[in-house]
Amino acid sequence: MAGDQPVQGVFPPPPGVAPNFTSPSYISAGIVPASAVFLSLSTICLLLRIYTKARIIKIFGAEDCKSRMQEDGEPS
Repeated sequence: MAGDQPVQGVFPPPPGVAPNFTSPSYISAGIVPASAVFLSLSTICLLLRIYTKARIIKIFGAEDCKSRMQEDGEPS
Protein backbone atom coordinates (compact mmCIF):
# COMPACT_ATOMS: atom_id res chain seq x y z
CA MET A 1 0.00 0.00 0.00
CA ALA A 2 1.09 3.57 -0.59
CA GLY A 3 1.11 4.53 3.11
CA ASP A 4 3.49 1.70 4.06
CA GLN A 5 6.24 2.62 1.58
CA PRO A 6 8.94 5.14 2.53
CA VAL A 7 8.96 8.48 0.73
CA GLN A 8 11.52 8.69 -2.06
CA GLY A 9 12.64 11.59 -4.20
CA VAL A 10 12.67 11.64 -7.99
CA PHE A 11 16.47 11.45 -8.03
CA PRO A 12 18.76 9.89 -5.46
CA PRO A 13 20.48 12.35 -3.09
CA PRO A 14 24.08 13.36 -3.72
CA PRO A 15 26.80 11.31 -2.04
CA GLY A 16 27.10 12.13 1.65
CA VAL A 17 23.61 13.68 1.91
CA ALA A 18 20.79 11.94 3.76
CA PRO A 19 17.27 12.80 2.53
CA ASN A 20 14.98 14.35 5.16
CA PHE A 21 11.34 14.34 4.07
CA THR A 22 9.82 14.42 7.57
CA SER A 23 11.16 17.81 8.74
CA PRO A 24 13.12 19.56 5.97
CA SER A 25 14.94 22.81 6.63
CA TYR A 26 13.50 25.98 5.11
CA ILE A 27 15.14 29.26 4.15
CA SER A 28 11.96 31.31 4.53
CA ALA A 29 13.12 32.53 7.93
CA GLY A 30 15.72 34.65 6.13
CA ILE A 31 13.67 35.58 3.09
CA VAL A 32 10.83 37.28 4.96
CA PRO A 33 13.03 39.79 6.88
CA ALA A 34 15.12 40.53 3.79
CA SER A 35 11.97 41.18 1.76
CA ALA A 36 10.64 43.48 4.46
CA VAL A 37 13.89 45.47 4.57
CA PHE A 38 14.10 45.94 0.80
CA LEU A 39 10.39 46.73 0.48
CA SER A 40 10.82 49.42 3.13
CA LEU A 41 13.88 50.85 1.39
CA SER A 42 12.19 50.95 -2.00
CA THR A 43 9.10 52.61 -0.50
CA ILE A 44 11.25 55.28 1.16
CA CYS A 45 13.07 55.94 -2.13
CA LEU A 46 9.78 56.20 -4.01
CA LEU A 47 8.35 58.63 -1.45
CA LEU A 48 11.51 60.75 -1.58
CA ARG A 49 11.28 60.90 -5.37
CA ILE A 50 7.63 61.94 -5.25
CA TYR A 51 8.35 64.57 -2.59
CA THR A 52 11.29 65.93 -4.57
CA LYS A 53 9.35 66.10 -7.82
CA ALA A 54 6.18 67.57 -6.30
CA ARG A 55 7.49 69.96 -3.61
CA ILE A 56 11.09 70.90 -4.35
CA ILE A 57 11.33 70.84 -8.15
CA LYS A 58 7.58 71.50 -8.62
CA ILE A 59 7.60 69.67 -11.94
CA PHE A 60 5.62 66.48 -11.82
CA GLY A 61 5.67 65.52 -15.48
CA ALA A 62 4.08 62.97 -17.71
CA GLU A 63 7.14 60.72 -17.47
CA ASP A 64 6.34 60.06 -13.81
CA CYS A 65 2.80 58.99 -14.59
CA LYS A 66 3.95 57.05 -17.63
CA SER A 67 6.53 55.08 -15.64
CA ARG A 68 3.85 54.23 -13.06
CA MET A 69 1.51 52.95 -15.77
CA GLN A 70 4.28 50.79 -17.24
CA GLU A 71 4.79 49.17 -13.84
CA ASP A 72 1.09 48.27 -13.79
CA GLY A 73 1.37 46.61 -17.19
CA GLU A 74 -0.75 49.11 -19.09
CA PRO A 75 0.38 50.20 -22.55
CA SER A 76 2.53 53.33 -22.72
